[in-house]
Amino acid sequence: MRRLVRDGIDLAFALGFKLDEDDRALRKDRWLFRHANEPETLVKFDVHMSELAAQAQIQVAKRVAGLAVSDGAERPKPKQNVRAKMERAAQAKRRAAAHAAAEAREAQRQAERLVGQRHKQVAEMERLLRGSPEAAFDATAIPPHAMLTVEQVADACGLTDKAVRRAIDNGALEAYQCGSSVKVKGADARAWLGAA
Repeated sequence: MRRLVRDGIDLAFALGFKLDEDDRALRKDRWLFRHANEPETLVKFDVHMSELAAQAQIQVAKRVAGLAVSDGAERPKPKQNVRAKMERAAQAKRRAAAHAAAEAREAQRQAERLVGQRHKQVAEMERLLRGSPEAAFDATAIPPHAMLTVEQVADACGLTDKAVRRAIDNGALEAYQCGSSVKVKGADARAWLGAA
């Protein structure tokens, strides 16, 4: 027998509870008590009961005997507590799911922005490296009296250095040897771009 069960039985006797002798004659493993204050309330101790159940029965015995003070407030029903708790948990899950969905949408938008920026960067690199035949360049932006290197002509017209050298090699663009570098007159570059 647990200590709290034994303490509860001793307390019931001490508080003036009457043992149900008829039930005790039938069952030797339990004690049923009644008190004159509340004859309809039954306080029961059992050799197999848990300490928590024994503690609850001790509190009932104290209340019936007038030792436990009640604040008079109505206690909510357990089912209502459980239902409210479940509703709060479900609402918290819904809030968490909505927050996670909003974060996922924002992350997707950010990823799409980054992908778009990357595509633009790649397209610009491709245009700079390979040149873009469909792109229109303003030939008048090149000063006519300037002497430009092959690289400067390529940058000005949006082509590769190789394309400019090929134009020089096949005679489409006239170039001059200036020391160790090859240069093109601005007027010739403008004429070549206008003819291209």
